[in-house]
Formats: sequence, C-alpha cells, structure tokens
Amino acid sequence: MEYIGDVLDQRRELKGKYYTPGFGLGAQLFSTMAKHVVKKLGPEEGENLIKDAVEEFGLERGKRIAEKVKALGKPLSFKNWLVYSDIDTINFKPISST
Repeated sequence: MEYIGDVLDQRRELKGKYYTPGFGLGAQLFSTMAKHVVKKLGPEEGENLIKDAVEEFGLERGKRIAEKVKALGKPLSFKNWLVYSDIDTINFKPISST
C-alpha cells in the first residue's frame, strides 16, 4: 500500500491536467465498440445495429429524466432537462490541453 499511498496527493497536484471527463471516456469506448461492430458485421448491418442501440439508449435516458422532472411537479422543458440531467456538471468544466 505504501507504493500507491501518495496517488491522491499527486493527482491533486496535477489539478486535473490529465483527466478525461466521464463523457469523453464513454465516447472513446463507444467509438472502439462501434468500429469493431462494423468490422464484424459489415457497414450496413453494423451501422444499423449501432443506430438502433443509440436510439434505444436515448429513448430510455430521456424517459428516466422526464419521469424525474414530472415527479418533482416541474414542466418538461429544455431548461429542466439541463437542470435534472444525469450528466455530472464536472463534465462541463473546460480542461487544459497542456
């Protein structure tokens, strides 16, 4: 444990310099998976499968957020989607490229 004991302190010193926001890691994973799906199934079948999966994900996610907003007695609106979205606000923080 001694070997990694100062990891958190070292990460704090870097002040987020090498962080990839959660959505960035998700995008990298999606890109790699999509590439393999298209390679395995071919462009037409692979792209159709990816499109269907992304659409299903979006519909389910939108439904969850809408249910949360309605349960709070709020109107469904773009603003309330932003306020009650499942995206952590840390993902909106600019990251230095240096």
